[in-house]
Amino acid sequence: MKKSIFHPKVLWHFSLITLGISSIFPGRAATLTVTNLADSGPGTLRERIASAAAGDTINFGVLGKITLASELIISKSLIVRGPGVQGLQVSGNNSTRVFHVTAGSVGINSMVISDGRVVGTNGPAGFNGENVSGGGILVDNGASLGMSTVVVSNNAAVGGQGGSQSAFGSAGNGGNAFGGGIASYGSLTFTAANLVGNSASGGQGGPARPARLGSADKDGAAAFTSKVPATSPSLRSAATRQ
Repeated sequence: MKKSIFHPKVLWHFSLITLGISSIFPGRAATLTVTNLADSGPGTLRERIASAAAGDTINFGVLGKITLASELIISKSLIVRGPGVQGLQVSGNNSTRVFHVTAGSVGINSMVISDGRVVGTNGPAGFNGENVSGGGILVDNGASLGMSTVVVSNNAAVGGQGGSQSAFGSAGNGGNAFGGGIASYGSLTFTAANLVGNSASGGQGGPARPARLGSADKDGAAAFTSKVPATSPSLRSAATRQ
Protein backbone atom coordinates (compact mmCIF):
# COMPACT_ATOMS: atom_id res chain seq x y z
CA MET A 1 0.00 0.00 0.00
CA LYS A 2 1.43 3.37 -1.03
CA LYS A 3 1.68 6.06 1.58
CA SER A 4 0.37 9.57 0.99
CA ILE A 5 3.09 11.98 -0.02
CA PHE A 6 1.23 14.84 1.75
CA HIS A 7 1.60 15.53 5.41
CA PRO A 8 -1.78 15.93 7.23
CA LYS A 9 -1.01 19.60 7.97
CA VAL A 10 -0.34 20.20 4.27
CA LEU A 11 -3.69 18.64 3.37
CA TRP A 12 -5.42 20.81 5.98
CA HIS A 13 -3.91 24.03 4.59
CA PHE A 14 -4.73 22.95 1.03
CA SER A 15 -8.38 22.42 2.04
CA LEU A 16 -8.55 25.90 3.54
CA ILE A 17 -7.10 27.43 0.39
CA THR A 18 -9.63 25.57 -1.77
CA LEU A 19 -12.48 26.69 0.47
CA GLY A 20 -11.30 30.31 0.21
CA ILE A 21 -11.19 30.19 -3.57
CA SER A 22 -14.68 28.68 -3.67
CA SER A 23 -16.05 31.50 -1.53
CA ILE A 24 -14.58 34.12 -3.86
CA PHE A 25 -15.96 32.43 -6.99
CA PRO A 26 -19.22 30.79 -5.84
CA GLY A 27 -20.39 29.90 -9.33
CA ARG A 28 -20.73 31.08 -12.89
CA ALA A 29 -23.36 33.70 -13.77
CA ALA A 30 -26.52 32.34 -15.38
CA THR A 31 -28.49 33.46 -18.42
CA LEU A 32 -32.26 33.65 -17.98
CA THR A 33 -34.61 33.90 -20.95
CA VAL A 34 -37.88 35.84 -21.07
CA THR A 35 -40.54 33.68 -22.76
CA ASN A 36 -43.71 35.62 -21.94
CA LEU A 37 -44.69 39.20 -22.90
CA ALA A 38 -47.21 39.54 -20.05
CA ASP A 39 -46.67 42.03 -17.22
CA SER A 40 -46.22 39.36 -14.55
CA GLY A 41 -46.13 35.61 -14.09
CA PRO A 42 -43.80 32.76 -15.09
CA GLY A 43 -41.33 33.58 -17.84
CA THR A 44 -42.00 37.33 -17.80
CA LEU A 45 -39.39 40.05 -17.56
CA ARG A 46 -40.65 40.96 -14.09
CA GLU A 47 -40.31 37.36 -12.89
CA ARG A 48 -36.87 36.97 -14.42
CA ILE A 49 -35.61 40.15 -12.72
CA ALA A 50 -36.96 38.93 -9.37
CA SER A 51 -35.46 35.45 -9.65
CA ALA A 52 -32.06 36.43 -11.12
CA ALA A 53 -28.93 36.45 -9.00
CA ALA A 54 -26.46 39.31 -9.04
CA GLY A 55 -24.30 39.10 -12.16
CA ASP A 56 -26.85 37.20 -14.26
CA THR A 57 -27.92 38.12 -17.79
CA ILE A 58 -31.53 38.28 -18.98
CA ASN A 59 -32.24 37.85 -22.68
CA PHE A 60 -35.42 37.40 -24.72
CA GLY A 61 -36.87 34.46 -26.59
CA VAL A 62 -39.92 36.47 -27.69
CA LEU A 63 -40.49 39.62 -29.73
CA GLY A 64 -43.14 42.29 -29.21
CA LYS A 65 -44.40 44.72 -26.58
CA ILE A 66 -44.47 44.40 -22.80
CA THR A 67 -47.09 46.65 -21.19
CA LEU A 68 -46.49 47.31 -17.50
CA ALA A 69 -48.94 47.93 -14.67
CA SER A 70 -46.17 49.04 -12.29
CA GLU A 71 -42.48 49.90 -12.55
CA LEU A 72 -39.77 47.26 -12.87
CA ILE A 73 -37.41 47.55 -9.90
CA ILE A 74 -33.81 46.35 -10.31
CA SER A 75 -31.85 46.19 -7.05
CA LYS A 76 -28.82 44.08 -8.06
CA SER A 77 -26.20 43.92 -10.77
CA LEU A 78 -27.83 42.56 -13.96
CA ILE A 79 -27.62 42.79 -17.72
CA VAL A 80 -30.98 43.01 -19.50
CA ARG A 81 -30.25 42.39 -23.19
CA GLY A 82 -33.11 42.85 -25.64
CA PRO A 83 -33.35 41.56 -29.21
CA GLY A 84 -33.08 45.06 -30.73
CA VAL A 85 -35.16 48.22 -30.96
CA GLN A 86 -37.20 46.68 -33.78
CA GLY A 87 -37.93 43.59 -31.71
CA LEU A 88 -38.83 44.76 -28.18
CA GLN A 89 -40.74 47.63 -26.59
CA VAL A 90 -41.22 47.94 -22.82
CA SER A 91 -44.06 50.38 -22.15
CA GLY A 92 -45.28 52.10 -19.00
CA ASN A 93 -48.69 52.49 -20.67
CA ASN A 94 -48.67 56.21 -19.73
CA SER A 95 -49.41 55.23 -16.13
CA THR A 96 -46.14 54.12 -14.53
CA ARG A 97 -42.38 54.54 -14.71
CA VAL A 98 -40.69 51.74 -16.71
CA PHE A 99 -37.37 50.99 -14.92
CA HIS A 100 -36.24 51.98 -11.42
CA VAL A 101 -32.61 51.04 -10.67
CA THR A 102 -32.16 51.18 -6.90
CA ALA A 103 -28.79 49.42 -6.47
CA GLY A 104 -26.08 47.52 -8.31
CA SER A 105 -24.43 47.96 -11.68
CA VAL A 106 -27.06 47.43 -14.39
CA GLY A 107 -26.91 47.21 -18.18
CA ILE A 108 -30.00 47.70 -20.37
CA ASN A 109 -29.43 47.12 -24.07
CA SER A 110 -31.21 46.79 -27.41
CA MET A 111 -34.83 47.79 -26.74
CA VAL A 112 -37.35 50.64 -26.77
CA ILE A 113 -38.38 52.11 -23.40
CA SER A 114 -41.53 54.15 -23.86
CA ASP A 115 -44.72 55.65 -22.44
CA GLY A 116 -43.46 55.87 -18.89
CA ARG A 117 -45.17 58.42 -16.69
CA VAL A 118 -44.73 59.60 -13.10
CA VAL A 119 -46.94 62.26 -11.51
CA GLY A 120 -46.34 63.90 -8.14
CA THR A 121 -49.04 63.92 -5.49
CA ASN A 122 -50.90 67.14 -4.83
CA GLY A 123 -49.92 69.12 -1.78
CA PRO A 124 -52.30 69.60 1.15
CA ALA A 125 -53.64 73.11 1.83
CA GLY A 126 -50.79 75.61 1.99
CA PHE A 127 -48.08 73.11 0.96
CA ASN A 128 -46.21 72.52 -2.29
CA GLY A 129 -46.89 69.66 -4.69
CA GLU A 130 -44.52 66.69 -4.78
CA ASN A 131 -41.27 66.85 -6.78
CA VAL A 132 -40.74 63.88 -9.12
CA SER A 133 -37.92 62.50 -11.29
CA GLY A 134 -37.52 60.00 -14.11
CA GLY A 135 -40.66 59.36 -16.12
CA GLY A 136 -39.08 56.52 -18.07
CA ILE A 137 -36.07 55.51 -15.94
CA LEU A 138 -34.88 56.51 -12.48
CA VAL A 139 -31.39 55.66 -11.18
CA ASP A 140 -30.94 56.07 -7.43
CA ASN A 141 -27.88 57.42 -5.66
CA GLY A 142 -25.19 54.75 -5.47
CA ALA A 143 -26.58 52.73 -8.40
CA SER A 144 -25.08 52.54 -11.89
CA LEU A 145 -26.76 52.18 -15.28
CA GLY A 146 -25.17 51.66 -18.68
CA MET A 147 -27.34 51.72 -21.81
CA SER A 148 -26.52 50.70 -25.35
CA THR A 149 -28.58 50.70 -28.57
CA VAL A 150 -31.79 51.91 -26.92
CA VAL A 151 -34.60 54.32 -27.76
CA VAL A 152 -36.19 56.20 -24.84
CA SER A 153 -39.36 57.84 -26.11
CA ASN A 154 -42.63 59.47 -25.08
CA ASN A 155 -41.97 59.40 -21.33
CA ALA A 156 -43.13 62.14 -18.96
CA ALA A 157 -42.58 63.46 -15.44
CA VAL A 158 -45.17 65.87 -13.98
CA GLY A 159 -44.86 67.66 -10.65
CA GLY A 160 -47.75 67.56 -8.21
CA GLN A 161 -50.18 70.45 -7.94
CA GLY A 162 -49.73 72.84 -5.04
CA GLY A 163 -52.23 72.73 -2.21
CA SER A 164 -55.02 75.26 -2.04
CA GLN A 165 -54.66 78.45 -0.05
CA SER A 166 -54.81 77.76 3.67
CA ALA A 167 -56.85 79.81 6.11
CA PHE A 168 -53.71 81.51 7.44
CA GLY A 169 -51.40 81.76 4.44
CA SER A 170 -50.88 81.35 0.71
CA ALA A 171 -51.45 78.42 -1.60
CA GLY A 172 -48.67 75.91 -2.27
CA ASN A 173 -46.40 76.00 -5.31
CA GLY A 174 -46.48 73.31 -7.94
CA GLY A 175 -43.93 70.53 -7.56
CA ASN A 176 -40.86 70.35 -9.81
CA ALA A 177 -40.23 67.61 -12.37
CA PHE A 178 -36.83 66.42 -13.55
CA GLY A 179 -35.88 64.05 -16.37
CA GLY A 180 -38.93 63.12 -18.38
CA GLY A 181 -37.00 60.34 -20.10
CA ILE A 182 -34.25 59.55 -17.57
CA ALA A 183 -33.21 60.96 -14.21
CA SER A 184 -30.02 59.70 -12.61
CA TYR A 185 -28.69 60.46 -9.14
CA GLY A 186 -26.07 57.73 -9.52
CA SER A 187 -23.90 56.84 -12.53
CA LEU A 188 -25.28 56.86 -16.08
CA THR A 189 -23.56 56.09 -19.39
CA PHE A 190 -24.90 55.89 -22.95
CA THR A 191 -23.78 54.29 -26.17
CA ALA A 192 -25.94 54.70 -29.29
CA ALA A 193 -28.97 55.90 -27.33
CA ASN A 194 -31.78 57.98 -28.82
CA LEU A 195 -34.04 60.11 -26.57
CA VAL A 196 -37.17 61.27 -28.39
CA GLY A 197 -40.33 63.10 -27.31
CA ASN A 198 -39.80 63.02 -23.54
CA SER A 199 -41.02 65.83 -21.29
CA ALA A 200 -40.85 67.16 -17.74
CA SER A 201 -43.44 69.66 -16.49
CA GLY A 202 -43.78 71.48 -13.19
CA GLY A 203 -47.12 71.14 -11.42
CA GLN A 204 -49.64 73.95 -11.23
CA GLY A 205 -49.74 76.26 -8.25
CA GLY A 206 -52.51 75.69 -5.76
CA PRO A 207 -55.81 77.53 -6.21
CA ALA A 208 -56.60 80.57 -4.10
CA ARG A 209 -59.57 80.50 -1.75
CA PRO A 210 -62.71 82.09 -3.23
CA ALA A 211 -63.08 85.81 -2.43
CA ARG A 212 -65.77 86.72 0.05
CA LEU A 213 -68.03 89.76 -0.07
CA GLY A 214 -67.31 92.44 2.50
CA SER A 215 -69.80 93.06 5.25
CA ALA A 216 -70.83 96.45 6.57
CA ASP A 217 -71.18 97.80 10.06
CA LYS A 218 -74.15 99.87 11.11
CA ASP A 219 -72.52 103.03 9.73
CA GLY A 220 -72.10 101.45 6.27
CA ALA A 221 -68.28 101.18 6.33
CA ALA A 222 -66.70 97.93 5.14
CA ALA A 223 -65.73 95.74 8.07
CA PHE A 224 -63.40 93.62 5.94
CA THR A 225 -62.52 92.91 2.33
CA SER A 226 -61.22 89.87 0.53
CA LYS A 227 -57.72 88.94 1.66
CA VAL A 228 -56.92 87.34 -1.71
CA PRO A 229 -55.02 89.71 -4.02
CA ALA A 230 -56.19 90.03 -7.61
CA THR A 231 -52.99 88.38 -8.81
CA SER A 232 -51.74 85.81 -6.35
CA PRO A 233 -48.15 84.51 -6.75
CA SER A 234 -49.39 81.14 -5.63
CA LEU A 235 -51.35 80.74 -8.86
CA ARG A 236 -48.18 80.52 -10.89
CA SER A 237 -47.03 77.12 -12.07
CA ALA A 238 -43.66 75.81 -11.00
CA ALA A 239 -40.91 76.22 -13.58
CA THR A 240 -40.78 73.50 -16.17
CA ARG A 241 -37.65 71.30 -15.95
CA GLN A 242 -36.40 69.38 -18.97
